[in-house]
Amino acid sequence: MDDDCADDECPLSHGDYAWIEPNHPTVVAFSYARAYDVAKLEAAFRSGLLAQPKPPIIPAKTLAKIRKIAATARELDRDLKKLL
Repeated sequence: MDDDCADDECPLSHGDYAWIEPNHPTVVAFSYARAYDVAKLEAAFRSGLLAQPKPPIIPAKTLAKIRKIAATARELDRDLKKLL
């Protein structure tokens, strides 16, 4: 994350999700959001193409925070907002 980062609306910290490293500025990259087929994602995890985050479950409070910000995020595509 730097001054040119368009995705600055939803900062997260280690306190939001243990997988995020402490003292590492992190944001949700809404501008990169894409809709994917769940079966393809699961296959990518099984094959090792994608690494499963640890812990694999994001806390409900953190998901609620992301969804609330996503609903009005300028960088999230309108069609993806409809999925919320």
